[in-house]
Amino acid sequence: NVRSGPGLPFPVVTTVYSGNGLLLIGRSATAVTPPWVQVRLENGLVGWVNANFIFTNVPLANLPVTG
Repeated sequence: NVRSGPGLPFPVVTTVYSGNGLLLIGRSATAVTPPWVQVRLENGLVGWVNANFIFTNVPLANLPVTG
């Protein structure tokens, strides 16, 4: 699920299925557990995904804090 903000209380704006590409643009503050990653979808939609559901070679700690 892609949410409007970094956490479960935020509404789901769309669903992305395994194997689809996402552009990683930021991350939640490091104190937030689990961490959330701000992403941009191919259609330009920006939202947040729980980091536990992202498979990447990019260290998430290297992303800027955006939320």
